Amino acid sequence: MGMQAEFLLGAMCRFGMAVILAQSAWHALRDLQRHEAALAGYKLLPPTALPIAAIVLPALTTCAAVLLPWPATGHAASALAMALLALFTASIAINLRRGRTHIDCGCGGAEGQHISRGLIVRNFALMALLAASLNAQASGTADPMALVAELAGAAGIAALYFASTQLLANEAAIRAEASHA
Repeated sequence: MGMQAEFLLGAMCRFGMAVILAQSAWHALRDLQRHEAALAGYKLLPPTALPIAAIVLPALTTCAAVLLPWPATGHAASALAMALLALFTASIAINLRRGRTHIDCGCGGAEGQHISRGLIVRNFALMALLAASLNAQASGTADPMALVAELAGAAGIAALYFASTQLLANEAAIRAEASHA
């Protein structure tokens, strides 16, 4: 892959992930009580740590989202976002292993989405995008067509993320409905 194409791919991944992380942080910050309740549902933190985690996690997510688009801070933000996603994925995996599938994921997006293996797969895909941005060339040409390509690619990444989130929520709702029938 040429250096310009590598730069464009990295920028698309950083921009797309910035949108995804900003939406997730906004979801948490707009209702801190609900976010704290979602964190409590995982049963991984002592109750005294929940109010702090409910603020710190979306604050770190916001930092990653704000810093991702910029080449000078994109690598550090990608590493931060990967660490956060690894933490979230591990939390989901621990609870799935415990058989606790009916807890709110707290990840933003579809309302009332429960944890599932699909979320783990989705998070690994997001980490792969971040890894691609880490491996990409840090600078490239800044022409208008490159910016259009970066933004179009980022929009596609964000659209796929939001569509997959809704599909995972729909699948869980269909399964729940089928088990009650």
